[in-house]
Amino acid sequence: MPLKARCVYVPSMTTRTTAPRYLFERELGHGGFGSVVLATDFVLGRRVALKSLRGSDSGALAAEARVLAALRHPNIVQVYDLTTIEGEPYLVLEFIDGQSVRELLEKGSIPPKEAVRHARAVAAALTYAHAAGVVHNDVKPENILVVKGGAALLTDFGVASSPQAATLLPGEAESIVGSLPYIAPEVIQGAAPGAQSDLYALAATLYEMLSGAPPFAGPGAAGMAQRLAGPPPRVVIAEPRWSGLADVLERALAPLPIDRYPDIQAFMAALNSVSNRTLQAALFAAPAPSPAKTLQSPRRRRMAVGAAIAVFGLVLVGAAAVFVGQRPGGADATSLRGLVDGTPTGTVNTGSDGTATDPATTPALEQPTAAPAATVPDAPSNPRDIFPGFAKGNGKSEGKGKKD
Repeated sequence: MPLKARCVYVPSMTTRTTAPRYLFERELGHGGFGSVVLATDFVLGRRVALKSLRGSDSGALAAEARVLAALRHPNIVQVYDLTTIEGEPYLVLEFIDGQSVRELLEKGSIPPKEAVRHARAVAAALTYAHAAGVVHNDVKPENILVVKGGAALLTDFGVASSPQAATLLPGEAESIVGSLPYIAPEVIQGAAPGAQSDLYALAATLYEMLSGAPPFAGPGAAGMAQRLAGPPPRVVIAEPRWSGLADVLERALAPLPIDRYPDIQAFMAALNSVSNRTLQAALFAAPAPSPAKTLQSPRRRRMAVGAAIAVFGLVLVGAAAVFVGQRPGGADATSLRGLVDGTPTGTVNTGSDGTATDPATTPALEQPTAAPAATVPDAPSNPRDIFPGFAKGNGKSEGKGKKD
């Protein structure tokens, strides 16, 4: 039955007269225990979520209010107040403008990058709650709200640290329809819930986000027997770079708590490791820039051409020097070898048998009279005087040149 918008009256915080406090707008969700409606708080001028329980169980709402009031974390829905409206108790909660993970799953599986981001946010919230001595006991897609900007928040601490949720017998499964696929095997067998059972439930939720189905979908006793026998089938990751998530989930969903990660922090570290490896793979797989595009700017082209001309000019000058040195009576093979190996010119002598002799004991050969050396003009101090075209072509590469 659709909820009709109505204005309810609650004693005002600022006056002694009765004034309208909340305007009921629409239902946000409902379940076996109660419902949540969207309302406007006229006194504080904000939208809130009002949670009620079937049977007007004010004690259960008060317990949840006390748990939430002790938790202040950006990934946990905040509690504002516990009040009575028209004789019915309501828990006044922060309104999250977004969708639950369950609503997102109705459109299909969630991409790995997005699913891991949601799981890491919930893991951070659970780490904080466990440090405060609070166990959620009901982590599932319905209780994870995703803001339009992408942040995920954990809500519904109605059975947090509740002894009533410690044991679930096969005949009692129907009393919590929707939570059964996420309950840890040890809790099914009668163990008290704890951090390990929250870890198992979060891993099962991530499994469903990636595959579109919970890890153990069998109803009643069949589903319980499956999770007691071993981990679920390995999840199939569509994107190969995220394939490491299958190993993380296999460990997190192990039947025995001792075989899982020691705590939520270790589980979150494993998720971060997969994310980092995926990022590194994406960086190394990036295509290299095309060589044809490395010299596209006019300035770089001018610099490259100028450098080539300069090197060519140096080669010409060196060749001219060698040519001048090959004058009659000039350097012979021995003197050239001396330039290479560092031996002074004219100090390497050869005997009649072709072996090298010590210049200190062998008389020096008489050298022919050298012809007058050709005069080589001094190189100009400015290289542009040699290559006027180079100077003209590079005129814009110095000083006030144009940017690339």
